[in-house]
Amino acid sequence: MDDLGALCSLFTALYTAPMSPRKKSRERKTNWFVPIFVGVVMGSVAIAVSDTSSRDLPVSDEGVATSTTEFATEASVRIHVGMRVPKADRDTLYSIDLATEETVPVEVEKGWRVESLHEATSLKPVPHEERGVTLTDGGEWNVVLRAPTGEAYTEPRVLGMFDDRHAAVLARTDRFRILNVSRDGRIVTLKDVPENGTVIGFSGHAAWISTFTAGEGIESELSGPSELIRVSFDGSSSVVGSERERVIVGVVSDGNNHAYWHDEGFAAPGDDGAFSGEGRPLLWLETGELLVSKGVTLLLYRDGVGATISSAFPAPLVAARIVE
Repeated sequence: MDDLGALCSLFTALYTAPMSPRKKSRERKTNWFVPIFVGVVMGSVAIAVSDTSSRDLPVSDEGVATSTTEFATEASVRIHVGMRVPKADRDTLYSIDLATEETVPVEVEKGWRVESLHEATSLKPVPHEERGVTLTDGGEWNVVLRAPTGEAYTEPRVLGMFDDRHAAVLARTDRFRILNVSRDGRIVTLKDVPENGTVIGFSGHAAWISTFTAGEGIESELSGPSELIRVSFDGSSSVVGSERERVIVGVVSDGNNHAYWHDEGFAAPGDDGAFSGEGRPLLWLETGELLVSKGVTLLLYRDGVGATISSAFPAPLVAARIVE
């Protein structure tokens, strides 16, 4: 009976002991960004996450809640993830089943690069001596890129497709502009790119601009404040993220959610609860989970908490796509 009483007393003490206060961190939050940022986007490391439901999670030395248990997606989802190998004749591709966490290498042809995992289009700008540049796919698309004044657009780059009849194109006359180019030949300017801004990608059927603060000298590093601007099919634009000291260099979106990254980590703002951490977001799943590359580890964020999917990669992953 004495042992039983002692156990009861111990249980009562543990049950009534005050819980540790929850730690919560809400930091303010591409591929081919301007050369200045190439080194930046490859350097994302370590994970630090916050979540309103992190009460029962262990707390790291830095005071940020982290998950030590692994979880998989509820449904079978297979993705392809790409790793850059600059000195090789091709990059490396892996196939991962997120439900079983099975990871296998995928054979790719010589010259394959991870950029092919991004939103693809067969449209290409083809220069002509007399007509300027024609946007074509060798079939139904044959649109001469000219401004309403008749001036030819120069330095065109196809960003992505709003839908099968409308393309997002970055081109310039006196300044760079994001254009909505229709297959029937109509060209609408959606937004002028500010002098202190650059287009960092096309994701979630939208184009994305990051602004920055230039240094005093030509070779000075760029810095914050930095704003993330989303430009939609209809020309509407809005600031959907900002950083006070760092420059936003990339973004991924599924049309509803978005996450951006900078040289020290990432942020995923949202109405259902913002969260942040260290690493590079790769894609959003239909279930609302965010896949993040943190160094050589692949993480899956659910409800703001990240868990390890795989940590067997020889180098950081930089792009991903759902294949089934």
